[in-house]
Parts: sequence; structure tokens; C-alpha cells
Amino acid sequence: MHELEELQDKHSTRPDVFDDVEEEHNIDILTAEISQMFSRAKQGLLVINRQAKNGSDQEKKVAKNVVSSLAITLQDLSVDFRKAQSSFLKSKRNKGGEF
Repeated sequence: MHELEELQDKHSTRPDVFDDVEEEHNIDILTAEISQMFSRAKQGLLVINRQAKNGSDQEKKVAKNVVSSLAITLQDLSVDFRKAQSSFLKSKRNKGGEF
């Protein structure tokens, strides 16, 4: 996400939003990759949850705590990502971009 933020900042500070098509393409690729990572992380949490149902009471408790902690972190990251995307797209619209 840090790399994406740097690319977006660099792209947003250009005088002409259409200066670098390759840079814009890289932004699109990173955005898609990060979105896929969020999906895989969510699926991973579901797998942990499912597998814990077959464990002992202690294993279930540990799994529940791990899933809860990771879900909160994932949610925080997701909110940050959506805010950054929204800000970037708003900036592009204000400069006359097609987003």
C-alpha cells in the first residue's frame, strides 16, 4: 500500500494528469493486487475459523482470538486503502481525469 501511495502522490503532482500512461497502468496493477490480497486474507480468516471448529476448546479459543485480532487489523487496513483510493480518485477528477 505504501508503494501505491507513493505512485499516486507522484502521479497526482504532475501538471498534466495524462503525462505518464505507464505510471497510471502501474497504479491500476497495484490497486488490483492489493484488492486481491484483501480477498485472500479474508478467505484465510474463514479457513482458520472453519478448521478451529474441529479443535479442542483451547484451540478454538486461540483461533477465535487470532481471527478477531487479524480481522480488526484487516479492517483498519481496508479502511485506509479505501480512503486513499477515494482521495486519489477525487484528485484525478478535480484535475480533469476520467476516473
